[in-house]
Amino acid sequence: MQYGIKEVLDLTILNYATKKPVSFIDYALASTNEVTAERTPIKGGRGMAKLMEFDGEKESVLNVTIPLVDLSLLAHIAGDELINETTAEILQTDRLKVNDGKITLTKEPIGKVSVFEIEGLRDFGDEVDAEFTDKDGTVEGSDGKEVFAIYQYAAPKGAKEIKVRTDKFPQEVELHGKGIARSQEDGLDYPVNVTVHKARPQADFTFTMEGTEPTELELVFDMAAFKDSAGHSTYISYIFESTPEGQDTP
Repeated sequence: MQYGIKEVLDLTILNYATKKPVSFIDYALASTNEVTAERTPIKGGRGMAKLMEFDGEKESVLNVTIPLVDLSLLAHIAGDELINETTAEILQTDRLKVNDGKITLTKEPIGKVSVFEIEGLRDFGDEVDAEFTDKDGTVEGSDGKEVFAIYQYAAPKGAKEIKVRTDKFPQEVELHGKGIARSQEDGLDYPVNVTVHKARPQADFTFTMEGTEPTELELVFDMAAFKDSAGHSTYISYIFESTPEGQDTP
């Protein structure tokens, strides 16, 4: 009953209360289960020798590293739902050259458009007068020069929004993982199923956008005790199947 395990788990994450699916992850870099416990010794006598020990305060966490940004999962970690059709307004800064006293914006503006001459490579210079009809503008006194045009435009249809609100925190989830384990006895791969019965994602997360490395999300799920069908208080369950991967279960 010895197995070699190399592959990462495919994870299905459900909302614990509603059982509504939150995310399916079949692209994780790593999924790690950590179990910790406290051991309290009793000491006494000459030299304060250790007489006995008590174990307790067992805790378990699941760490998941994902290299793709799942918007629904990120919204859940932020404590809110993904907004699938946002009506937000977005700031746009266009760098444009004035030709014959005219410029054309890249987006349809909402409200005021502010136009500034460019000093040096990218500094804001003096604001100049400009009038706009939809995307087309007439600029005074800056012909042949480059300008910045700053304005708001409506998020396009289908744009999604994630809000990190100050008073919202992630809800409890249930996680189901499926992987494979290779038997040392026959060299075949067998399905292994992992169930985290009840957990809450940690509210801390780091979302980095940089030019040298792809974005990775490090997620930590703190497990809570769950009363299983046998009446045991359980954090996580592992089921190693007896039929090799890809074969029908007898």
